[in-house]
Amino acid sequence: MKRSILVVLTILLLILIPHTTDAHCMDKVYHAHSNQKNEQAVHRQWLVHVIDQYAPATLAHQMKKDLATHRQLMNRWRQSGDFQRHREACMKKREQILKENAGQLKAIEQQVKLGKLSKQEAKQKIEQLFNTHGYSQHHRAIRDLRNALRRNDRSEIIQSLKKIDHHIQISNQHLAKKLKNEDMN
Repeated sequence: MKRSILVVLTILLLILIPHTTDAHCMDKVYHAHSNQKNEQAVHRQWLVHVIDQYAPATLAHQMKKDLATHRQLMNRWRQSGDFQRHREACMKKREQILKENAGQLKAIEQQVKLGKLSKQEAKQKIEQLFNTHGYSQHHRAIRDLRNALRRNDRSEIIQSLKKIDHHIQISNQHLAKKLKNEDMN
């Protein structure tokens, strides 16, 4: 029992930590890990499937174009020196957050052991602990899309897809600016 709780908390940390602090910072670290590229491909395929199934033709065309641009920009950015520096800074920030919150994690683990907290409550506390800025707007839009799909609410699905496309466009602008600045240096 004790070991399983520790394993659960460790897994929760591994899942939640990439969403901590600066969402852009940790998102870039997420994109950097080669073992997660398959997960990205699955996510992208799922999103394209939802787009094909629910989006009007013009939105579907625009989203697919924006996704392709995003993938191309991310691949270029991963090749830049700025990416490696950014990745190292994010990893240091992640380690610092872990050190700062180690005591609170042990306290949450102890509360679960004593039965004062359920696993779900512990998960929520850990999310609050590491997710001070909340999920990025993009992650919220994905969550809203999943909820709309569960309810089969077509208008909300389309609205969520529009939000996601908007966030992809903003990300593309951000990446293009980074690449332009990198080229100037």
